[in-house]
Amino acid sequence: MPSPPLLDRFPTGISERLPEIGAPIDPALQMRRVVPQSDFYEKLRSVWRMMAWGAGIVTLTVLLLAAAGMHALMSFTIAQRTREIGIRSAAGVGLGPGAALLVTVPAVITIVAAFAALGPARRSLRVPTVDALRVDG
Repeated sequence: MPSPPLLDRFPTGISERLPEIGAPIDPALQMRRVVPQSDFYEKLRSVWRMMAWGAGIVTLTVLLLAAAGMHALMSFTIAQRTREIGIRSAAGVGLGPGAALLVTVPAVITIVAAFAALGPARRSLRVPTVDALRVDG
C-alpha cells in the first residue's frame, strides 16, 4: 500500500505556525506566504493551463481566418479564370497533384485550403464547358 502524501502526515495548521517557528531561529528569514507545495504547484499548473487554452484559441482563430481568406481568394480567382477552367476541364488536365510528403503543419494547411476551395471549385465545375469557353477573358 503506498504511503499517504507528505502533506497528509503533517498536523493541520502547520502552514500558519511555520513563520512563528522560524522567526526565533533567523529573524531575517521572511516567510510571507507559506502554502502547501501541492497548492503552489496547482496554481502554477492552472496558469500554464490557461496560457495553453489561450494559445489554442488564438491558433484556431488564425486558422479560421486563413480559411476565410483562402475561400475569398479562390472565389475571386475562379471567377476571373472561368474560361481557363473550361479549357482545362475539356482537355482533362485538371487531375491535381499526386501524393506529396506531408508534415504536420503543411498537412493541416493543405486540408484547410482544400476545404476552403471546395465550394468555389464545385461552383466552377457546374458551369457547362461550352459556356465557359464563350466567356471573354
